[in-house]
Amino acid sequence: MASPDINTEDFSAAVDYLSTRDDVDAERIGILGICGWGGMALNAAAIDTRIKATVTVTMYDMSRVNANGYFDSMNADARHELRRQLNAQRTEDYRNGTFALGGGVVDPLPADAPQFVKDYHAYYKTPRGYHKRSPTLTTDGTRLHRFRSSICLSFHIVMKSVVQC
Repeated sequence: MASPDINTEDFSAAVDYLSTRDDVDAERIGILGICGWGGMALNAAAIDTRIKATVTVTMYDMSRVNANGYFDSMNADARHELRRQLNAQRTEDYRNGTFALGGGVVDPLPADAPQFVKDYHAYYKTPRGYHKRSPTLTTDGTRLHRFRSSICLSFHIVMKSVVQC
């Protein structure tokens, strides 16, 4: 399960480690966040002054989508109903001892899909972005964590030390 607060902390933990290495200039540490981790990289950079450069590669603002729906389609009542449904699913998951999957990459791709969905599909449903242990599905618990975090802040994580520029 992804947890934006923990995943944001992962960047700072990497900086902790990199800052202690003799072969790293602690004043030149940068991070890279790809896909959903782009928002988490921005959050880490906002709170960790040791991060001197941040690069993100993301197709859309996940924080905004989680808070407001795609194309800002959710109002306050819809957001409340989504939270209610996600919390009910957590209770059900706990009762069952399993986790329901929700979301993920639409497949097959509808002809009228927006361009960002086409791009998402072209990456995650091809060998360059797909891995059998990463089915691009999330648990509804993950969606709840993202929803919670999107009120305060915003798949793959890449951290990089900018040693030589």
